[in-house]
Amino acid sequence: RGVKNLANRELRAAKTDLQDANDSWRNKKYKWSIIQAYYAMFHAARSAFTGDQSGKRFLEKGRTKTNNLSV
Repeated sequence: RGVKNLANRELRAAKTDLQDANDSWRNKKYKWSIIQAYYAMFHAARSAFTGDQSGKRFLEKGRTKTNNLSV
């Protein structure tokens, strides 16, 4: 139960950071966007390492999204 709560908390943080990174990118704040995207990956990885499969799916989904970003 504690591990699942930690995984869910990390996954929520990852989603928020990725949304913020996308917003920053659209506002041409590229350096800040990269930092936020890094934190999104960090939190998703922490979620994945707790054994929650949704963290692994989030990492895959995020990789696809970042491949579509353009300047």
